[in-house]
Amino acid sequence: MVKTIYLLRHAKSDHSDGSLTDKQRPLNERGKRDSLLMGKAIPNLINSNTTWVGSSTSVRTRQTLSPLYGSWIRENDIHWKDDLYAFSSGNYHDTLKSIPEEYDQCLICGHNPSIEEFIEELTGATCRIGTSFLICIESYAGSWKNITYDSGTLRWILSPKVLHALS
Repeated sequence: MVKTIYLLRHAKSDHSDGSLTDKQRPLNERGKRDSLLMGKAIPNLINSNTTWVGSSTSVRTRQTLSPLYGSWIRENDIHWKDDLYAFSSGNYHDTLKSIPEEYDQCLICGHNPSIEEFIEELTGATCRIGTSFLICIESYAGSWKNITYDSGTLRWILSPKVLHALS
């Protein structure tokens, strides 16, 4: 049984308000545009009925996913996880192991450098993941609990720039 892992890096955040903590930073204008673009693309790429969705609890990850609310997923169905805000790829591994086996796919919205490290650990691929990038990894490990280092294949990476060019 193949398990498919989709990783979504949050959209571009706003650094202009120095009084906000990193976790409180919202999206900037480019981030808002890119999240809307990804929000239109994701329902055409990923079946929400078989997908477990998890996300960091930061403001920018919540806003990145918000274009999907209602049309693709209910906000209450997202598994908001504080440990996905921590910048450790180990938390992504732990998240995979916690996903119920009834799901064939997962979408995790999070942060760098964790996403880049996680991709390298699962696939051996080293890549630069920009904001709003969507990544697809497949694993034939059979179970979420069996997905570990070098057990995945990087299938594709989609950037907002590509989506802009296609629209």
